[in-house]
Amino acid sequence: MGRYFFKIIKEKRSSIFKIILLALIALWIPTILIYFLGEKNDKKVYNVKNSGKTIIMENEKLDIEEFIPCVVASQIDIKSNEEVIKAFTVVIRTYINRQMKNSASIEADKLGLPYITYSQMEKVWENDFTKNYNMLMKSVSNTAMEMIYYNDELIVPYYHYLSSGKTRTGSEVGENCNLPYLKSVTSKGDITNEKFLSMKTMSYEEFANTIMKFRDSIVISNENPLEVVSIVERDSAGYVKNIQVGTTLLTGDEFMKCFALNSPDFTVENYEEKVRIITKGNGHGLGLSIVGANNMAGEGASYKEILLYYYTDIKIK
Repeated sequence: MGRYFFKIIKEKRSSIFKIILLALIALWIPTILIYFLGEKNDKKVYNVKNSGKTIIMENEKLDIEEFIPCVVASQIDIKSNEEVIKAFTVVIRTYINRQMKNSASIEADKLGLPYITYSQMEKVWENDFTKNYNMLMKSVSNTAMEMIYYNDELIVPYYHYLSSGKTRTGSEVGENCNLPYLKSVTSKGDITNEKFLSMKTMSYEEFANTIMKFRDSIVISNENPLEVVSIVERDSAGYVKNIQVGTTLLTGDEFMKCFALNSPDFTVENYEEKVRIITKGNGHGLGLSIVGANNMAGEGASYKEILLYYYTDIKIK
């Protein structure tokens, strides 16, 4: 009788253990699937402080701090180093607040910044949306209303994708860029980037017609237009300041705009009875280089060190 009783107890314990084990497995299966299959988790981890200023975006009102990720996501690879995303977050916050000044609200399209909506992010990122969303919000939260100042005034935080090896000194570019915190620095890693060089080739006729349409004062031959084209001056970083086209002097930026070049650091040459324009870098070359910032972050630099490198004598506060 005693043996029979203990056998029943043992079988019951075994059954209870199996039930508990099955229950635990059932509870952990969704977690394991989410981990390995990347299923969407709707939990949003990071919250941000409100600035009290509003961005009106397609009939939706967002606080500046909520809008910043919309700009960052449109221009920075979400797989970039976290310190780069934080640095760019501070740059964009500085730009927006400088543009708004004392205004309480502004339409997003009036800021002159590219952006994407949260709905667009969800469509692009799909199951990675929450992970990427939290990465952006973490950057906003961890930089906590920080902006870039020079002599207690918000700077104009120029930035570009990729320099030609050095960023530019603002005073060499023009009056609007003559800002003491825009000094030329070596941007390590830019020249080894796969997008460093770009090239355009066109017929003599296409070159001549394009530039004559751009500026009425220019009259050049279709037969060999480069006979009257020469670069007059480059700045200390190698970007073209002025280029002579016939009797007309153009700035490097004007020539870049005319031919939709990636940067004002270019050379123009004859190549197999055509015109070839070779361009270095991508962007105007002022301020922060996004590619250069990624290189610095990869070598262990923090977002503040990146900003203090690309903008001279500034304070982050």
